[in-house]
Amino acid sequence: MISFENVGEVLRFLSLEVLFHGIPYTLNIMINPFSASVDSPLLSPFPNSRETQKIVSVYQLSGSACHDLIFVDTGFTDIPGNKKQVRPPRLMAFRIYTGIQLFSYEIDERMLRDGVTLALPQKNPYN
Repeated sequence: MISFENVGEVLRFLSLEVLFHGIPYTLNIMINPFSASVDSPLLSPFPNSRETQKIVSVYQLSGSACHDLIFVDTGFTDIPGNKKQVRPPRLMAFRIYTGIQLFSYEIDERMLRDGVTLALPQKNPYN
């Protein structure tokens, strides 16, 4: 699945789910993707290639009014024949224009159902 978040008219963030070998980065940025002078905009890792290698698989990007990019790193690779949880899922945030990481918060496994953050339990797991 590909998800994206537009920031103004100049930036577009794109997440690519890791479904097969050869996807180098799950979180990418396109600068000025709608320019008439650009036939095929290039994807660049966000925030940079070193930090992006620490992010396993991005789900559901969201840009905030404070110019932050917030997303869930599922920590899961879904490559056929090699599906695995590489790291615990976490909520992450970066400053859009500087690439500075604001936080990385691991999601407690008690808040997951079948390893998925989308289906939160009906009752509070802490009771």
